[in-house]
Amino acid sequence: MLRYLSAVLLLAGLHPDLHAQPMGPAPGNDRCANATTIVPGQVLGGQDNSGATKSMEFETPATLPITCVQSVENDLWYSFTTIPGAEYYEVVIAMQGCNTPAGLQALIIQSSDCNPARFHYKACANKINTDTIKLFLHCSDPNLRHLIWVDGYDGTICEFEISLSAKGPLSPADYRFLRYDYSMEAAHGDHLPDISIRFENNVAVLRWNAPTHDPVAVYLVEQIPHIDGMAEEDQYAQVVGIVDPNAMVGSGEAYYEFQDFISNYIDGKPLKYRIVQVLQEGQREVSETLTITPQLISTFYAAAPKPGPTAGTFIVHYLNHKKGQDLRLQVINDQGIVVKEHLLSNEPERDGDITLQMATFPPGNYTFIMSAGREKFKHAFHHHE
Repeated sequence: MLRYLSAVLLLAGLHPDLHAQPMGPAPGNDRCANATTIVPGQVLGGQDNSGATKSMEFETPATLPITCVQSVENDLWYSFTTIPGAEYYEVVIAMQGCNTPAGLQALIIQSSDCNPARFHYKACANKINTDTIKLFLHCSDPNLRHLIWVDGYDGTICEFEISLSAKGPLSPADYRFLRYDYSMEAAHGDHLPDISIRFENNVAVLRWNAPTHDPVAVYLVEQIPHIDGMAEEDQYAQVVGIVDPNAMVGSGEAYYEFQDFISNYIDGKPLKYRIVQVLQEGQREVSETLTITPQLISTFYAAAPKPGPTAGTFIVHYLNHKKGQDLRLQVINDQGIVVKEHLLSNEPERDGDITLQMATFPPGNYTFIMSAGREKFKHAFHHHE
């Protein structure tokens, strides 16, 4: 949890000592028993979890690995009841003014009361790369009560609005961003034959290619949790990324790459992923499932080089957690030649920066490597003239 938040802050160029928003009075829906009722077609604006407190023990939702929730901090509760004639429901949570980039996390829970022993988890989502969370529910039975649980990721405070919409049988266009229980959806053919996965820089990296002429609306990257003892109807595939097919240009085949900064990695515990290709007409084409076993580097960390304050300089933020460790630094050009090399000997425990002087080197693509024995962080970067 903290690893992910720190990574988000570092990548965003921010510092962890962000100022918290002032705490307001506890809202009425701070407790599950006082959940605010929302009906299909309604939008509730002006929501704010700054005064919310942690759920009481008898109403606290499940966290990892049962759901995608990583911690319970300052949550609010909403409720709705399914209606006759509707089959699909969408909850949209639009955030603004958050005090960290991590944003909110949310659940849809089917339950007639606030006892977590009777909670059936139907949807779970964190902020991905936008300030909007979408939760989807497929339920054709009317008069079933559901809870919407909203919480600040690792204590984040946000203003937000929440809306609920309901639909009957879906038209093809409605499937664009909709996802289902993964156990109900098998792989469809070989539309992504070259999909691959690797674990690099302490994150899972997926790579795939596809013809650029395919009418693709969006690629969804889903991580499939392994949950012992959980009923199939309560399982889900968590969307950890959305990739815009129009971000790649050219003809023939385009290559896509996605790094998963959302999932919680445990050393040696396998994770499963798949790519869902959603066509403009709405059809979903699901890739084969790929499995990766994380081998985490815990003794040090190196971020990707960022442009420095002067032309030709790059800054690398790094952490050393093992006192006395030797760290080797290398810069390699696109011909595979080592053009810079330096050894940080007997490093103390440190949270610091390294400056790469590249002004005397020709512009082009380079790779920065920080290694300690066989373990390494490896980042590509581009040097402009």
